[in-house]
Amino acid sequence: MAHLGLNSTSLNLGDSQPSLTNFTPPLIETNPVSGALYVGYVAILVVVGVVSNSVIIGVLAYDIRKKCNKIGSEFLMNLAISDLCVSGLMNPFMIVAATHGEEFFTVHRWLCTTVAAACLPLCFASFFTIACIAVNRYIYTCKNHFYRTVYTSWSTKAIMLGIWLMAAICGMPNFFWGGYTFDKKKCVCTWDRTANLAYNILVVNALLGLTLVVIGVCYYKIFSKIRTAKRNVAQHARTHASTDIHGTSNFLKSIKLVRSLIVVYLVFAVCWIPYGVVVTLDFEDQMPFHLHMTVNVLAHTHASVNCAIFFITNRPFRNRCQVLFQKLGAQFKKVDDEDEHQQPLQLESLFSA
Repeated sequence: MAHLGLNSTSLNLGDSQPSLTNFTPPLIETNPVSGALYVGYVAILVVVGVVSNSVIIGVLAYDIRKKCNKIGSEFLMNLAISDLCVSGLMNPFMIVAATHGEEFFTVHRWLCTTVAAACLPLCFASFFTIACIAVNRYIYTCKNHFYRTVYTSWSTKAIMLGIWLMAAICGMPNFFWGGYTFDKKKCVCTWDRTANLAYNILVVNALLGLTLVVIGVCYYKIFSKIRTAKRNVAQHARTHASTDIHGTSNFLKSIKLVRSLIVVYLVFAVCWIPYGVVVTLDFEDQMPFHLHMTVNVLAHTHASVNCAIFFITNRPFRNRCQVLFQKLGAQFKKVDDEDEHQQPLQLESLFSA
């Protein structure tokens, strides 16, 4: 597979139609085993991402409509929407690239540009949303007396709108500063990482790095607050006969939510730091094909497992999902029962006629 990383001119065998010989062949043809594993893994990412993010969106929409457990729900829904778009709309084109190769996206140039131009802002939106969730949890846990002032209904909507506007703005420079192309080593349509080193540094250091720093600082402050609060609660329990059970219960729920979000943060770091390091260090495009493809797949894994991890690590949320599914099941059963009662009447009226 090493030949996939060579310059396209090395594939010209003297054919009179060089435009047909310069294309990188599909991965599924050059290496059937690796191609099959790649396609299978990405297909799993698509299924897991679509199902998990759709469940998250459904449950959060139900909570928001019922006006229960609304704190931070809007940002979690925003995260699920951006991840759903990546896993359900962008990742399938990775399978297309592996099975059809560069020629397909060269012939359909508009499709390659559209996929690449959409994928980058969607990833940025996910970055910014995770950072906003961390700030939201920090203010709720450490500066609770400011929370209702900062996070009103209108300000929350404005923040989410700002997330998408910033994501779109950060992707626009590629239309005139860099470019969108089919990356032969990543085997996917994406931004041209060899066009402008300054943009690479902007993407990696100013966006990815800043996001990691903001989230890390917020969670460090939260855990410091939790450690101090646990110490105070233990001291209060020793000196008083009773405690505020309701307040303690809400605080413990907040702790569990923060823990699940920290797992999401760690997964975010594991998935995206290798990508950022490779993109920054390999501006001359000298690193091997396998490395680029691995870090790219790892980065796209984030959108599929992000909300799935939140679902797994947060028991109250799982309970709400179970309640919602039970209600949906009861609704379907009610409809089926009505159909069963109506069917004999319809048949009887038919025979009477």
